[in-house]
Amino acid sequence: MDFNPIQTAITVVAIVLLMSPLLLWAFHVGRRSSSTGKTPRFDRVVPDVYLNDTWWRVEFDAEEANAAPLVVTLHLRQVGARVFGEASSENGSRHSFEGLLHGRQLSYIALDDDRRSERSGAVLAEILPGDAQIIGIRNRWSGPSEGMAMRRATFTRLNGAAAGFGRDVNR
Repeated sequence: MDFNPIQTAITVVAIVLLMSPLLLWAFHVGRRSSSTGKTPRFDRVVPDVYLNDTWWRVEFDAEEANAAPLVVTLHLRQVGARVFGEASSENGSRHSFEGLLHGRQLSYIALDDDRRSERSGAVLAEILPGDAQIIGIRNRWSGPSEGMAMRRATFTRLNGAAAGFGRDVNR
């Protein structure tokens, strides 16, 4: 059997044309999943509580010795193990956050939506038995030197301690 370059080229072109729709589909699926910024592993995390549509009073210890603590009202939403929402303080400042609820542990990243600057920070906390309080720490870049500040965070549930909690966390 002789090697025929023209026949080989035609065969390769035919295979590419037949495979094009599949390659194009795989490219779009890959691009779509990477554009969402989600890792499938996080979708498999199982939370022990359901906190969707709950309201919390959150007190963050002050960053300076003589300052009052920062108090915000937080609206928490949940889809599976993912949590997100907004918080607002009495002085009008707003904060947005996204994170994860793993078992009874809450972790989220927050952005201060201050019009003059935007600062990021993180909260690591644990939901206490009874599901009416969450205790943890907040750290964020703070102050004129943009140093790291770590302070205590205390969450107190505002809309009924046991209402809305359940095992069905994938609603």
